[in-house]
Amino acid sequence: MSEEGVVALDLTACASMLSEAGYDVHAGSTVIGRRERGDYVREIVVDAGGRVRLTETLLTMPPRGRRFQRAGFEFRFLHEEREITTVTWEVRSLQALRESLSVVEDLLASGPAAGAG
Repeated sequence: MSEEGVVALDLTACASMLSEAGYDVHAGSTVIGRRERGDYVREIVVDAGGRVRLTETLLTMPPRGRRFQRAGFEFRFLHEEREITTVTWEVRSLQALRESLSVVEDLLASGPAAGAG
């Protein structure tokens, strides 16, 4: 933390922590992590100021496809239904990021009502 009380997270350490947690990571002015598991994708963005945004995209039913031929072209339409949940929070340290990410992932795994209240 700087003298003014502003958080300054070590983004390299954040990237390493997310990589160890199974995320594919890109680090720059922010750290972006992406993890795909079965029917969901989670993307987390962390900036040096400690702001965190995690977005989970959940496939709610199997994709349905149809093929069409028109005017000499073959088209394939794929219909997918997804549920998107975004969680935002702030942390002041790498340890707080690690702990809070674990809590958020547990809440997401418990279903939509788990985070209410």
